[in-house]
This record gives sequence, C-alpha cells and structure tokens, in this order.
Amino acid sequence: MNKQPHSKRVRVMRRQRPLARQRIIMDDLRKQIMSGILPPNTRLPLRLDLLQKYDVSNVTLQRALDRLTVDGYIYARGRAGTFVAAHPPHLWQYALVFPANPSEHGIWSLFWNALDAEAARITRNGPRRVVCYYGTEYPADSPDYHKLVDDIRHHRLAGVIFASQTARFQGLPVITEPGVARVELASDSERGLPSVGLDGHSVIRLSLDYLKSRGRTKVAILLSSQAHSRWAGFWMETVAQHGLSTASRWFQGLDLHNPECASNAVELMFYAGARERPDGLIVADDNLLEMSLSGLLLAGIKVGTDLDLVAHCNFPNARSTTLPIKRVGFDVHDVMAACLASIDAQLHGATAPTHVDISAKFEENTAAAIAAEIDRPAVRADSGLDIWAKN
Repeated sequence: MNKQPHSKRVRVMRRQRPLARQRIIMDDLRKQIMSGILPPNTRLPLRLDLLQKYDVSNVTLQRALDRLTVDGYIYARGRAGTFVAAHPPHLWQYALVFPANPSEHGIWSLFWNALDAEAARITRNGPRRVVCYYGTEYPADSPDYHKLVDDIRHHRLAGVIFASQTARFQGLPVITEPGVARVELASDSERGLPSVGLDGHSVIRLSLDYLKSRGRTKVAILLSSQAHSRWAGFWMETVAQHGLSTASRWFQGLDLHNPECASNAVELMFYAGARERPDGLIVADDNLLEMSLSGLLLAGIKVGTDLDLVAHCNFPNARSTTLPIKRVGFDVHDVMAACLASIDAQLHGATAPTHVDISAKFEENTAAAIAAEIDRPAVRADSGLDIWAKN
C-alpha cells in the first residue's frame, strides 16, 4: 500500500521538466523541515537514497539542495553529509518593510533610520535575522515588494514587520497570503493586524515634567502637522495640569517634508519685540530639531540660559550636539522587541496582543545607555578620581 503513492509520484516526476522536479524536491524537503519531521541539525537522508526516492539526476538533486542552502534551510558538512540548519528561516528570519528608500531625503524619516540600524544590529548579533525591504510605497513598481512576496510564498520568513501602516497593501498577497505572522507599526489595529505604536503623549508628559523641574513656566512646542490636529486639546490640558502656561502661537505644527520651516517658526516664537516669550521649548519630532536650533540662533536665544530645550529623538541613533539638550524619545530596542514578540506568539499559536504601546524614555534610561554604564569600569581607588573611566 505504501509503495503506490511513491510510484505514482515517480511517474508524475518523470513527466516533469528538470526545473519542475527540482521544485518538487525543494517543496518536499522544506515541508519536512517545517513540520518537524526533519528537526534542526538533523542529517538529511543519504544522496543515493534521495536520488532513488525522487528518481532524478544528480544534477537536478544538487540544484534543489543548493537552493535550499541559499534559502538557509540546510547546510553541507563535507563528507559528513547535509544537515538541517540550526536556525531555519521559517523560524528565525523576519522581514522589515519600509515604504521609502534611505536615499529619499525628505521622505525617509530618522525613525526609520533607527529601525534600519536596529535590524542590522539584530542580524549581526544573531541568531535572528531581519531582512529589510525598501521602496514599497507603490507595490506594483517595487522590486523589493515582489521579492517580499516571493519570500513569503517560499516560506523564507518567520513573519513580516511593516514599518508603517498597511493600507497600500490591502488585497495584495503580502496581506492575504495565509499562514504568515504579521505586525504593523501603527497607532491602532483598524486593519485587523496586531500593531505596535509609539505613545507620543508620553513624550509631552516627560518633557513637561523636566521643564517644570528646571523652574520653567512658559512652554512652547514644535511638532508635525499630523500630530498638531490630534494633540491640541491634550497639549493645553497637560500644560495646565503641570501648572505651566502656553499660548496658541507657541503650539506649531509643521510639514515634516519641509523641516526648514522650523527655523522661521522658532525665530517668530522668540522675536525680540515680543512682550512675552517662552522659557521652555519642546521639539517633539527629531526631523525638526536641526532647523529649530537654527531658528534659536537667529533669534539670539541661548539654550541652557534663556531657555531649556527638550528634543525628541529615536534611540540609540541620537544626533550628537554640544548644546545642553535634554533628549526624550523611543528606544528602538523596545520597538523591535515588541514586534518580534508579537510574531513569535503568532508562530507558536499563542494569542498576540492586539496592540502594544511603547512609552517614551529619557536618554539615560535607554537600553544602550544602561548597558554602557554597566560595562564602564571604575577608575582605580588610588587614582584620586571619583568618576567613571571611559573604555
């Protein structure tokens, strides 16, 4: 009884061209690996046994094994044979999908830059691997989108992380293909996917806490035009809760595609002829910081003296400056950890949270800063210096 299915499969394969036979071998071995019939580090059957089982030429078999090797499912150990990879891609390789390319200035954001760097760090440290796909805003014209679909259909990914909302993908295979774990970076879960969001309100709360602790009483904020419409009521209410004051002209929303406008906005806020000027400024989007500093310079305002400045950034990719700026923002370690945890939960049949919000942190509380402090050796006691020495 067991020989009939095999002999039938052989007859079918004999009618197939070499490429089709190669795909049959790949699909069969991949299914055995994914189902656990061939667990990680298990040796594959001997070559002679595989040749007999699939009734193919040595060349066709080798091409199938080469493709599975490139995909990360197996590896060869010389005369010892061919083995299943310790960390096969369907469990250990993740996609991170960006709508833009890093070269698209004005579209590519600093947050995406930090995510891109974090993906490289995760891959470098292993065993997880995060593969980035760029320029998918218009899927039909995107080579990376077509590669992503191919990787999904050939089970080369444990899951997909979308770096922005997925409206452009609705009805397309990257969303509709079954059996794929997915998570999007978004403020909600309206599209039915698990999501991870950034709690922008926590940036404002922490910033106001800091400015109040510094004795500042009149505060202004620069933020994106998208956040401006949503946060107006929250801003006024939270400023009042902190016992501080503000003005509508000090609440400015700007187009992130034209960040140079921040220079003019800040210069006007601190116009020398104004009767009243803020003594605390929050730049709530790191894409606006550089031009905001230009505006302060043009207005003749000294950071740390005339006002305290709190600037949003994405850790650990903060831009360095000699100015006394208090940095607050989101640690991409936390963001990616939440995304990977969601995908892993889906892979193992657990219930993934519908939505996870990541709270803001001050720079000194981020993973990189804490790790650097732990790794920093103390100066010898007999040196006479009660400080920490840098590596």
